[in-house]
Amino acid sequence: MKKKVCFLSHGLSNNGIDIFVRNVTTRLDGNKWDVSVILALDDEGKLQPREQEVLDAGVQVFRTCDLGSIKRMLLHAKGLYRLLKECKPDVFHSNMDLLNGLNCLVAWAAGVPVRISHSHTSASQYEKKTGRHFISRLYRGCMKLLGRVFSNRKCGCSDVAMDYLFGTGWKGQRNTAVINNGVDLSRFRRSAEKASDRKHIVSVGRLCDAKNPLFALEVMDALRRLRTDFVYEWGGDGELREQVEEAIREKGLQDHVKLLGVRNDIEKLLPAQDLFFMPSLFEGLPISLIEAQAAGLACLVSGTITREVDCGACWFQPLQAPAADWAKVLSDILDGKHTLAADPEKLRKFDISYTIEQLEQVYNA
Repeated sequence: MKKKVCFLSHGLSNNGIDIFVRNVTTRLDGNKWDVSVILALDDEGKLQPREQEVLDAGVQVFRTCDLGSIKRMLLHAKGLYRLLKECKPDVFHSNMDLLNGLNCLVAWAAGVPVRISHSHTSASQYEKKTGRHFISRLYRGCMKLLGRVFSNRKCGCSDVAMDYLFGTGWKGQRNTAVINNGVDLSRFRRSAEKASDRKHIVSVGRLCDAKNPLFALEVMDALRRLRTDFVYEWGGDGELREQVEEAIREKGLQDHVKLLGVRNDIEKLLPAQDLFFMPSLFEGLPISLIEAQAAGLACLVSGTITREVDCGACWFQPLQAPAADWAKVLSDILDGKHTLAADPEKLRKFDISYTIEQLEQVYNA
């Protein structure tokens, strides 16, 4: 008899958590699992960028509402409770970091037997914006406590993500697991074709504070003082787009920097590049960095990113280092002065098939 598993996510777009949910829900064995997804959105009638792929895999998609205020959070909780009572899942898998606490409380109240709180980050965007304000710290503390109490399975994409949501004492406890963010490695193959003689550098992710795009432009400005044979492309969109466009104009980088917008063909974009660049302020375990290594790229990333993601192709640069230092390392990597190549054996632990195996063990435990 098939078991029912219900995922909860903010959306089905192109950010890391959404990609994880899409990769897993479309690959769980339909003979064993009846899969559904609940989105914290109220855009009925409008498909998310990658929602059709999930629907085509036979996955049901439901919605609660956007989460912009305490009132909206309560409406979300009410809608989530109703959906869980109707669907009666055996497994509830929440992928909303701090809000996992509220979600698992609702799932407990709805009588769901297996309730998973899954951590995907080492720090929340909310936390970076609100800092040490008392109300903010109280909110974070309450949500983390709710997640620890009302979930009975605790997962994370990395050790640091587990530490963030569950504290440092989780190791050795029952029903805890680090689940690698899996990708379909077979989709990423190094391309022998180059669009031009220029060196191609790429970043993939939202144009938001966490991804540090304005600093990325400082590095490109410094790189231009060392060489001019490069183009830097950013795949993704976000709230900082206007600021980034203005910075490109102010620095006169129009001939070197291209904003590609949201891309649904990352498996084609990455293999045609020479270097993957990720100066993020924080990450959980970035899927795009796994994909870049699978595509055969050397990767220059910030030292804040967990070493768990490194398959041999990553150079970790201190985030506090000046842009000129970043540019020098970047130029040296482009010139082959540092040997960076992913180990196929290390990459295999990030294959989606292995991720599915890990999750099924958690679901059935």
